[in-house]
Amino acid sequence: MSASLAQVIILLFIGVFYLPVIFFAIQRREEGQGSATWLVVLYALLAMVINIAEAIWQNRGDNSFLFQELQTYISFTPAIVLMITPQVFLQRDLW
Repeated sequence: MSASLAQVIILLFIGVFYLPVIFFAIQRREEGQGSATWLVVLYALLAMVINIAEAIWQNRGDNSFLFQELQTYISFTPAIVLMITPQVFLQRDLW
């Protein structure tokens, strides 16, 4: 097994690992915490899509500079969602 194939398999496994997180977050919704739950689900979906897209990109072997730049900016989206989620969960003002 080559190193790139192992990397693709690991990235796909990590991507699939987000499915139980999504399932249990939706299942354990509590009263008054609906928006925080959906932000957690949004974060997990974004992270899953990013991991699977990176696995496909690594499998193609295309070292496109455009995708590398895009990947940097895409990673900011889950970071922003992750910063907003605890504030919504604790019902604080966002800014």
